[in-house]
Amino acid sequence: MDKSEIALTIGKNIANLRNSLGLTQAKFAEKLGLSPSFISCVERGKRSIGIEHVYAIAHEFGVSYDEILAGQSPLDRTNILYKAIQSCPPELIPVIAEPTRSLIEGLTKVINND
Repeated sequence: MDKSEIALTIGKNIANLRNSLGLTQAKFAEKLGLSPSFISCVERGKRSIGIEHVYAIAHEFGVSYDEILAGQSPLDRTNILYKAIQSCPPELIPVIAEPTRSLIEGLTKVINND
């Protein structure tokens, strides 16, 4: 993948994120302290976006770097887990169910500082 393809991919991911948030390019740019024309160029792959802007987008809108750079949303990651469980042999489901449930509960406590 060359630089222009990477810029276009990231631009599309940013446009998808912005649209999912229901924001215009102008409003999105305003929240980031950028110009709407810059956002337009980035979304069309005409300009590359710097890491400082990726950081700003992630923190302003509470998204992961994966969502911006690779277009992978939390739902995509959930689907990966779901597909892995679906492909598991039926006799293993009871074996992995309890440890998985315990892991999720433990991680939730850590995340919520319980």
